[in-house]
Amino acid sequence: MSTNECREFLRKVKNADQDIRSMAISDLLSHLNTLTATLPKDDGEQYTNALIELLLDAQSYVQNLATECLGQIFKLIDKNTTLATVTNICTRVAQRSSTDGASALSVALRVMVSRVAESTEDKSFVTKLARPIVSALSKSKELPADVNIDMFAALSEVVESAGSLLAISGGPADAIQALLLDYSTHRNPNLVRRAFAVLGKFVVHVTGERSENALNTIFQRYQDSTKESDTAVLLGVLVAIARQRPACIRPVVPSIIDSELKTVNECDTDLRVASLLAFETIVRHCPELARERSSEIYAAAIKAAKYDPSYNYEDGDDDLSTGDDGDDLEEEFGDEFDEDIYDDHDDTAWNIRTGGVRLLGTLAKSDLLSPTDAVEKIGSALIGGFKERVDVVRVEVLTTYAALLDTVKAQLSPESEATPTMEVDNAAADAVVQQAPQVVSALISSVKQYPKSTETKQLAFAVLSRIVSIRSSALDSLLAGIQPVVSSALVANDSAGALQMAATSIVRTNLKLDVLEFLRTFVARSSLSDAADELLFVIKDGIKSNVSSKTAQVPATAFSVAGDILTLLRLAADTHSRDVSRYIAWVQGMATLAISMANTNDSQLRVSVYNFIGTAICQFGDIVGAAVVDQVLSILTTWKNGTANVLALINALAIALSLSTHLPRERIVAAVPLILEQIDPVLRQNEVKVYLSALGIVQSLSGYGDRTTPEANERIMLGVIGIIEKSPTSPPVVALQALASVCIQVSEESIKKSSSKLVPLLSVVSVHDKHGAGALEHVYEAIGKNFPSITGQWKSEILGSWKLSYDSFDKQRSAKNNDAILAQFPTSALANAARSLLALFIGYYKAVGQAWTVDFLSDLWPTTPKSKSEAAFTCLALRVLGYAAASGLLAQEPAIEAELYAYSESSNDDVRNEAAFALGSYVGNYADLLSTLFDNATASTGIGATSKLLAVKAALDLAITTKRNIAAADAMWAQISAY
Repeated sequence: MSTNECREFLRKVKNADQDIRSMAISDLLSHLNTLTATLPKDDGEQYTNALIELLLDAQSYVQNLATECLGQIFKLIDKNTTLATVTNICTRVAQRSSTDGASALSVALRVMVSRVAESTEDKSFVTKLARPIVSALSKSKELPADVNIDMFAALSEVVESAGSLLAISGGPADAIQALLLDYSTHRNPNLVRRAFAVLGKFVVHVTGERSENALNTIFQRYQDSTKESDTAVLLGVLVAIARQRPACIRPVVPSIIDSELKTVNECDTDLRVASLLAFETIVRHCPELARERSSEIYAAAIKAAKYDPSYNYEDGDDDLSTGDDGDDLEEEFGDEFDEDIYDDHDDTAWNIRTGGVRLLGTLAKSDLLSPTDAVEKIGSALIGGFKERVDVVRVEVLTTYAALLDTVKAQLSPESEATPTMEVDNAAADAVVQQAPQVVSALISSVKQYPKSTETKQLAFAVLSRIVSIRSSALDSLLAGIQPVVSSALVANDSAGALQMAATSIVRTNLKLDVLEFLRTFVARSSLSDAADELLFVIKDGIKSNVSSKTAQVPATAFSVAGDILTLLRLAADTHSRDVSRYIAWVQGMATLAISMANTNDSQLRVSVYNFIGTAICQFGDIVGAAVVDQVLSILTTWKNGTANVLALINALAIALSLSTHLPRERIVAAVPLILEQIDPVLRQNEVKVYLSALGIVQSLSGYGDRTTPEANERIMLGVIGIIEKSPTSPPVVALQALASVCIQVSEESIKKSSSKLVPLLSVVSVHDKHGAGALEHVYEAIGKNFPSITGQWKSEILGSWKLSYDSFDKQRSAKNNDAILAQFPTSALANAARSLLALFIGYYKAVGQAWTVDFLSDLWPTTPKSKSEAAFTCLALRVLGYAAASGLLAQEPAIEAELYAYSESSNDDVRNEAAFALGSYVGNYADLLSTLFDNATASTGIGATSKLLAVKAALDLAITTKRNIAAADAMWAQISAY
């Protein structure tokens, strides 16, 4: 913005025509929003001065635009100009009378200071803004309250943003504190309230002696207060301090608890609400200080939650209805809201009830009550409030009860969290189950009483979902009463509640989503009772109708729930011989409907459709009919329309081909060539998620395929090898698993050709966990078992690869320069070679029908290694023996034991180290040899002493740490103690 533009602006804003002034400042605001460069100092000063003058314009529209401009321009002017602008506004405020524009000036001050404090990193500059504000407040006590309130808001922003710097030498902390204390006795209660609110922030953000003095002043005024309104304000300030700096207020907490418990049930609304909030804060942040008075706090919460002097609740019929309620409920589930949600504007008792409910919720989450007591005491009290007449309180009650159930769920064992279908013997869970009939009765009654409150219905399903997540069968005996509510919700018009803040975290955006989420949780179970079976059969068509909904997420969620139902039905049929034949028509209809929607443009829905049809043929592929199966396989084996769609198709196909599939084997075998043809190019892509999912398909097909498609299988194997080559030191475990699956489907000639490439590649794999180790071993075991005639060739490749690694290490170790210092024994390569060789011959011996033996190592066992090659192979043999011993393959043979002791005294350091591992593993597997090994190790003084002690450690690790042999531990401890 040029100087000429500045002058033009200044000319226009002085124009007598208000339209020209309005347009000029509007143009300036638009321009300021696009600027990034700092304005020249003179221009910045002229703009800000002009804007301040415009705050006094007769037009409120111009005043508002000037305020917004000041809130933007500070980013384009230097700090001195910003400070001068704030000072100018404060000075003008102090000089104004009560009728000539002070309000517009104070609003602009509040906006500008707030934005400067929020966005400026230089907090020392922010402290400078305090002085003019304090000076103006000191001189303007008689201005309208709204002006001073704006100025207090500006001062509060400074204290909150730069509080830690206000107390430095020469800072304005003392002046701020004196000002606030002066205003604390002002005759205007609103200003007193604001002064104490800022003083509370002063305590929180200005640490040190001043903070303590301010806190003492607030607390003393609280104790001395005789007016309930003043006490409520001061208590609110103490609560705000406790929430942000609980440690500083701990000394006065006992006094607050004692004082409030004396009056909490008799005081007026504002003070009672403040008292309840104080108890909630103390229980949340200082629970140990509330422990001794927790029963009294609980009683106060209960009384407050039931406080409703102007209304008497009628006790309705809480019995579960099994009659014709369903027809009535269909009409009640509309998309309108209660017109009289807040029908009694003069009634303030609902604030007290809300405070009581929130305090109960905080008590339930604290350790002042056990989860079981929380359910039995607090849960029972909350159930009585499900029919609360004020919507905002009812929401709070239902949300608090749902949170209580979440607390119970969190107490369940980790195993139950990981496996939702497991039942856990938990006292709190039992209490929830015992309470379930009252909960269901109260929820149904509330839904009937407030038929237009969609949010009540949403929260009801949230509560029901949590109950079945704690105990899957908890509602089975109550389903006759629940079914009409579920059915009505499924067929109602799509509707969403006017969500209160409390409910937004636990309900979805639409009632349909909440009922479907309940059903999803309900069917995550291991068995299907008669009642659950009847519920699913009744509501199945309601689920089907929702896949055609136009509301976002509803169709996708409906398909997801339907897929879960299919899984449960098949589980019930296979495991418990339940007759599910009456569902077949529904399954076929759902599958046909899903097939028709497979090309939808909604990506989320398309994924759900793919997963559903994959589940459908997995669970009912033997029943739904050949036409459905053909169409589904055609969809799932046509990979197109982008990476995301291909990934979704692959994942759905993986579901269809899972180990539990009921798809006829001949159909899978017939589809194998087409699937392999699709997989081949995918494995050559760089999309990690896609090719990893494709590898899962390869693994699944291994159980169905054969060598009838050797060329396709060979291409797949090469693709898998290519993936391993992309990250040879840490390939995906699934790649190794897929390699093991596909290599047995190729020809023996292909395996021979690939050995020279595969063995060196696999020798550098770093195995970091048991899954990776198992996958690597599975590859070699599959080779040995399926191609026994080429194990000799693969053994030679393994030996050659290991020797190269060892020779490279030995050369570096023997160097005359710094390379020798950096030389590291190739531990990973040795581990891979040993595991591979062992697995190869485990497979080989299975193939030829022989018991496992160490004969395949006979050519690696010279008694005294005389060359580096012999040392390398001896190390490999010893590592193989160690692994074999640890896994229980190595029989107890005195000859082997003697050889291992001999190698532990070898003159070769590498051989001795490996002998320690092998000997330790051997002895650890036969713990009765531990004593002899310990005696031998402690008696040795020669070159093998250290090796034998390391063998003792390896033996103890295996016998005690891994095998948990307590007797061996006791015996070893006694022997060590005696030694």
